[in-house]
Amino acid sequence: MQSGLRREGIFSGMWSAGQKTGYSVVPPIVGFALALYGFVRNRVQPESLVIGVRVIFCLFPALMILLSFLPFSKYILTEEEFERVKEKIAQRSNL
Repeated sequence: MQSGLRREGIFSGMWSAGQKTGYSVVPPIVGFALALYGFVRNRVQPESLVIGVRVIFCLFPALMILLSFLPFSKYILTEEEFERVKEKIAQRSNL
């Protein structure tokens, strides 16, 4: 808003790049984590793997979601502030 430039495309591109990076990096990490908990291909799996699967697919994602809230805890956008921003944008487009 300060520069008058629209940056939605940059945000969208960065989001897409982050998703693609996650899709390529996370599977090997999950495979490594499963191996640490005792996963062995084509065999009966040990009991320790049950705990590993719960940690990898339940606790870890929940922790990452909670950590993702930290940057947004400082971002406070009230209804009044949002209306003020919309007014400024409308004023600039009328010029």
